[in-house]
Parts: sequence; structure tokens; C-alpha cells
Amino acid sequence: HLLAEVLWRRMEAVPALSHDGGDAPMERLAEELRAVALFMADDPRLAAACTTALLGSGPEVFSLRARFGAELHRRIAGALGDAADEGVLRGLELAWSGAMLWAGMGHMSFEDVPAALAQTARLLLQGAR
Repeated sequence: HLLAEVLWRRMEAVPALSHDGGDAPMERLAEELRAVALFMADDPRLAAACTTALLGSGPEVFSLRARFGAELHRRIAGALGDAADEGVLRGLELAWSGAMLWAGMGHMSFEDVPAALAQTARLLLQGAR
């Protein structure tokens, strides 16, 4: 669980973004997803170890996963603002989790995650209209 804690501390250190009220929800969302996708890009080996640790079954790890989920939900909902739709929120949370897992396992680079998430966000937002 110590490696999972390292991952959480890195996520927690991602600066909060202030979104311009005039920006479109997709622009705010792309900025937010980029910030929460690249926080482990500088050390892929540590990210891989932490990803594995975060999949553990202990109560400490479960608690950390809950914190990740709450923080991600807060950031995505804040970026979407009035355009927040529960289905879109859930879809983006799942997409982020999957993308970070893939990057942590080396199936894609962390640098490619923001573009993949932005594409998914566009599709989900279009479908929600």
C-alpha cells in the first residue's frame, strides 16, 4: 500500500486548475484531463509499480482508490460545470481509470493519455446532447 500512497500523493499534488467561465466545457475538460493524466508521466517505472500496488485488496489501498475516485469526480464535474451529466461523468471516470491502467502497464504512453481522453470526452458529450 506504500506505493499506492506514493501515487496518491502525486495525484494530490496536481495543482487545482482555475477555469475561465468563458471557456467551453470541452476546453475546460481537456485541460483537467490533461492535468490528471500526466502526473506520473515523468517516471513510467514508478507509475507501473504504483499501478500494480493500487490494484491491491487491502483496506488501505481500498481507501486510496476511493480518494482517487472522489478527486477525479470533483475535477471532471467542476470542468463540466452546468454541462455535467451523470452518464458522461461516469464514462469519463471509467475512461480515465482504463487509460491510466493501460499506461501504467506500458500499453500506451502517459503522454498519449490526454488526447485519448479528450477524444472520448468529445464522443460522450456529443452523445449526451
